[in-house]
Amino acid sequence: MTSHGNLRKGLSIDRFQQAGLTYLNVSLHSLDPGRSATIMGGGDPHQARTTIDKALALGLKVKINCVLQRTYLNDAFEVAELAKSLPIAVRLIELQNIGPAQALFAAEFVSEAEARGHLTKWFADAGEISRGDLGVRSPGRYLQPMDWAGSIGFISNSSCATCSDANRIKITPSGVARPCILHNRDIPLKPHLADDTLSDAFGHLFLAMLERNSNEAWQGFHYVDYDLRWDRMERPEGAPVLPVLPLIDANTSASCAVRPPRPREER
Repeated sequence: MTSHGNLRKGLSIDRFQQAGLTYLNVSLHSLDPGRSATIMGGGDPHQARTTIDKALALGLKVKINCVLQRTYLNDAFEVAELAKSLPIAVRLIELQNIGPAQALFAAEFVSEAEARGHLTKWFADAGEISRGDLGVRSPGRYLQPMDWAGSIGFISNSSCATCSDANRIKITPSGVARPCILHNRDIPLKPHLADDTLSDAFGHLFLAMLERNSNEAWQGFHYVDYDLRWDRMERPEGAPVLPVLPLIDANTSASCAVRPPRPREER
């Protein structure tokens, strides 16, 4: 579950854990209440920290999502430093040139390579954390600085295409399955719910994800553009379809977090 950590009245991490929740993502972009409110439009980072501590005490695995912005770069590094004492994975996420972020992308974008340049002391003796140890197949590459309890990862979709490494299907509050935030391939779920075909819809989505590395149709590119158009849904007028994003070879840039998927016979 992804949350800003400020749970509304009547909800608690205890109740979510009792219901079967095992992994919590918390969106946290600054530890300063004023700057956090400016970035997120509300919420209290202190309450988010309380939620994180409670989740860890209950045995949940915790990740923090923190978007890199030039104006708040030091704030992001302070958030990342929480992993020094807490067994969490902090994901520093590049700003993407989509939606409302388009208005500030040119001024605020910070690449993974630039961020790493500020954190050379942290990563000098850092070891890489396997996804198995993280407990979830998460895009990006995670490093654990020496003597830190947690790890730091980078999600760098703007400078390094990670499309073939994606493994999330987002469900919006309005009942839409969104396999990709960049490509307009949304699938309304309410009609499937009304027709009692929801299991068929999810079955197709999950199989498409699981089989993408062995399906020649994907050609190593973004799987959404190939096999998730099964519903023949029309695009909303004026909504662009972006070009497919190829994987960047691991040797292209030492700072790039992308790693091409291993062939099936190697796994």
